[in-house]
Amino acid sequence: QPRKTELTTICRYKVIENQVLEYVETDYTRFPLIFIDGNSVLTKNGDNTAVKQMTRPYVYNAVGAQRLKNFAGQSLANELENLIQGQWIVAEGSVKSAYADAYKNPQRASTFIYSPYKNDDPNVPLPRPEVVQRAEIPRSISDAFQMSDQIVQATLGSFDASIAKMNTHEVSGVAIQETLTLGNSAAMPYVVSFLRGLQSAAQSILELIPLYYTTPMTIPIMDAQGKRSYVKINQEGGVSFDYDKDAIQVRVEAGASFGVQQSRALNQIIALMNSSEMFAKFVNEVGLGIILDNVEIRGITQLRVMADEWMMQQQEMAMQQAQQQQMMAEAEASKPNLEQMALDIAARQVEAETLAAQEKIDLEQRKLRTSTLLDIGQLRLDQQKAQTDLLQVLAKKEESDE
Repeated sequence: QPRKTELTTICRYKVIENQVLEYVETDYTRFPLIFIDGNSVLTKNGDNTAVKQMTRPYVYNAVGAQRLKNFAGQSLANELENLIQGQWIVAEGSVKSAYADAYKNPQRASTFIYSPYKNDDPNVPLPRPEVVQRAEIPRSISDAFQMSDQIVQATLGSFDASIAKMNTHEVSGVAIQETLTLGNSAAMPYVVSFLRGLQSAAQSILELIPLYYTTPMTIPIMDAQGKRSYVKINQEGGVSFDYDKDAIQVRVEAGASFGVQQSRALNQIIALMNSSEMFAKFVNEVGLGIILDNVEIRGITQLRVMADEWMMQQQEMAMQQAQQQQMMAEAEASKPNLEQMALDIAARQVEAETLAAQEKIDLEQRKLRTSTLLDIGQLRLDQQKAQTDLLQVLAKKEESDE
């Protein structure tokens, strides 16, 4: 069924007197000018007819202490301005005009000369010159000037006055950190209001993102660990920014002071490393980045990048060492097999040599037998030839006898 809805459009006008110079319909769905309330109260008239909001400034409760500091500073400056310039009390006639310059300009190094008698008459002695002692500035003025800073800090909640009264040698660093963390109760209304303003600004930005990030692109991001990377949006395999403006909400919260939180986390890591060798080994091998995240020194960003590169090099070296150790272990494991193989090869070589020698002996024996058979055959041939020759001679003889 059809229904009615309200769509809010924020329009921007630029006017001069009664003439509109420019009119633009913006993409804002809420008013972009955010009022961040500090610490306000609602005040009423005596008859409760008019109510108005009065926003207290941050230094509202410290105005009296600031006035005290201003008054103490003015009094201190007045005392310094009215310091007595003359430093000598001299009887008239005791200092001759030739030596008066030393008394008028005491900053110059000189010898102070005076006449102990009036007109050199020993019967009329003159008092000797005396140095005028300057009156000290009242200590209460300087104390009020210095104490007013502590009053302002304690009033605004940026400093705990109890720490100033303690002997810092008897207070541990953990106690000071905890006190500083809990000592901002006076400033908490301003912190809460500021966080509400930040949350409203973040929600406005979140509602505008789908209107401007509409095409496929790559945007830079930062994760919770502070590492930067890039993410694809509005494309396959990426994050879709086509969402309803009311689908995502933003919440801004305040934690402890960042510096105090870092110091506390670093102390906890050190304590855990001291209590557990396994945890210390784990942090030393893979947790260097966590330690550097809780250290705030000059060049910490460059140091973090260098630490990441060094960790990668250490991992590569560890992998290479592991591979070398594996190869050495395999070599050690295969060493008995190699020795057995060497023995087998030596045995086979001896066997081969033995076979070769036996074959050589057999060959020599065959050669000897062959030579013997040849000699026997030749002897038989010679005998057969001798018989044949004898038979021929006998035959010729018989023919001749006939």
